[in-house]
Amino acid sequence: MLRLQRYLLGELLAAFVLVLLIVTGIFLTGSLLQILQRFPEVSVFALLGGVPVFLGLALPVTIPLSFLMACLLTYGRFADDNEFLAFQMGGVSPRHAMAPAICAAAAVSVFTVALSCDVNPTLTSAKKSVLRGQIQEQMGRMRSPSATNVKLGDMEMSWSGRDGEWFLDSFLTWTTVEASKDGEQKVKKTNRVVAKRASVNLTDETPARLLVTLVDGKMPVDAGAGMTAFDAKEVRIYIDLGDAETDTKGKDEMRAAEIFYRMVRLEPLLGRSRQSAEWRQWRLFAGEYWRRVALGLSPLAFALFGVPLGLIVRRGSRAQALVLALFVGLPVYYPLLLWGENLARQDLVHPALALNIGNMVFGLAGTLMIRRICTR
Repeated sequence: MLRLQRYLLGELLAAFVLVLLIVTGIFLTGSLLQILQRFPEVSVFALLGGVPVFLGLALPVTIPLSFLMACLLTYGRFADDNEFLAFQMGGVSPRHAMAPAICAAAAVSVFTVALSCDVNPTLTSAKKSVLRGQIQEQMGRMRSPSATNVKLGDMEMSWSGRDGEWFLDSFLTWTTVEASKDGEQKVKKTNRVVAKRASVNLTDETPARLLVTLVDGKMPVDAGAGMTAFDAKEVRIYIDLGDAETDTKGKDEMRAAEIFYRMVRLEPLLGRSRQSAEWRQWRLFAGEYWRRVALGLSPLAFALFGVPLGLIVRRGSRAQALVLALFVGLPVYYPLLLWGENLARQDLVHPALALNIGNMVFGLAGTLMIRRICTR
């Protein structure tokens, strides 16, 4: 029996490593394409230098999905080749065949929790440093005589010529996030302005912002009854570069221990009104903390679900495993995770419970399927 379990474990780990390389490569390519879209003039060396950072940030998402696919491949082939039937005819409980996957999933979950809680915050800081360096590099390229446009984050600017530090006949667009009329949601608003002369500088404050000085500028303004034009002889505009390029330390850069410490510090200040600023801050920290834990535990939930599903489906096809894994992961598990985040943010369900809805659903469904397999 131990030899068979070692065989299953070897097949499972081999499939897991292969699928992880493929899935992570796809996610990594998507992340790099997003960076190229936001910073079209990014240098190749800077992009290659950021590959390890983006690779580490993708692993907490790709590891659970890859482990689920590996379980479907390994145990689907195990049942399709009638090896599982021979295993049962030998009088051995099916639980012994499932044990290697459950033990491996527990080890992978421990690794994923450590990665999400302690490693990824450092990688997030490194990612912000890479993007901040690209902003400074592109601002330097603006001074090139051949340059006529630049895109910095959500800000894009074009001009016809230069006069020292001034950009002539400039057209500037940028986005701001504003609260909706009901105050429940935040919406993005695109701003546009035309100016005869403009200058752009990066402020020294924390977080850093772009300071744009406009001379003889004209900006469309929504006056309620319709659009009007706002003319200014000289005006200064500060543009935020977004969370990814700021110098502030966000909760995504904090280790899990630091987040938990801040939650504990806030608890004595929580009053009866759950709409207070302290409660809102506590829910933000709690949501981030339990989101990392939930993602870390997802390989174990996926193993509980994927192993019996592979045995029931009895197909070792790579295409079928891919379809099942994508169907379980993308349209089901991750929407449940987002739904749990919303429930926790709206204070409808405790964050520890809300963020683990997906794990509980798949764990319970997998347990019922395992029971069915073992009792038939």
